[in-house]
Amino acid sequence: MLMVCLFFRRLVMSYTEFDNVFRTIAQKMPHLFIALINEVFHTEFPDDVKFEQLRNEFIEENGKIITDSIFKIKGHIFHIECQSTPDGEMAIRMIEYDFAIAFNQAELKGAPYRVELPESCVLYLRHNSKTPNELNVEVSFRGNSIPYTTKVIKAQNYTKDEIFQKRLLLLIPFYILRYESMIKASSDSVVIEQILTDYRDIVNRMTKNMSPTEFADLAKLTIRIIEHISPDNNDTLKEVSKVMGGEVLELESERCIRIGREELAQAIIDIKNNMSKEELAEKYDKETLDLAYSCI
Repeated sequence: MLMVCLFFRRLVMSYTEFDNVFRTIAQKMPHLFIALINEVFHTEFPDDVKFEQLRNEFIEENGKIITDSIFKIKGHIFHIECQSTPDGEMAIRMIEYDFAIAFNQAELKGAPYRVELPESCVLYLRHNSKTPNELNVEVSFRGNSIPYTTKVIKAQNYTKDEIFQKRLLLLIPFYILRYESMIKASSDSVVIEQILTDYRDIVNRMTKNMSPTEFADLAKLTIRIIEHISPDNNDTLKEVSKVMGGEVLELESERCIRIGREELAQAIIDIKNNMSKEELAEKYDKETLDLAYSCI
């Protein structure tokens, strides 16, 4: 009966915006997972360690299994799933996922195959007092009882300071969830200002610790989560979105690109209009002129 339920659950499962954002980070900014792996599994991989992202889609007889993120680093496989809220099936699902990963990576070593289960973790974006600190299942294997444990990490346990100190930057888009109940239940101006002050500080730290492109990408993902949880276009969340995006995004990346392109286009026009070299030198820097000449 359990296997039938799991089969139909996979067929009807719809992925939330939380899943989409988490998987976007895994696919587009995978280097951010190194710090999370170090935190969860007590490893000490440097930020620039070489890693391999493994296939996360497995076709089985009973349907398709899609996992969130699988990384292979120095011969070790790490599997991290993201959950917006706890549910009673996660412990069983992690075994299902882990065995799919292990069988996909099985190696023939002489006569027997070697099947190695990954080191696994569930990242809970929300949690409550009943959320366990680890997931445990007792597996009966040919008469022997074997405990199967999956690590748990709770995003809201990490303060803003810890996120930046430990470089857990992939948690930033989900940081707003710690304020979710306060935003929906309160219109207190003091509470609202506290939230906005917190996010101004986050933006300031992001600009100091990230490249403009990385900042822009994480800020946009943060805004997607904010808009996803926004109850009836909540005014507080609108203000938080402005703090995360707006002028900062434009100034840090898009504005620079836009102005650079416009200046280059005008330089090409001036060259084609036979503006003298002296006038061109006064109007544009050497790099822009060199690029403009190369485009003609």
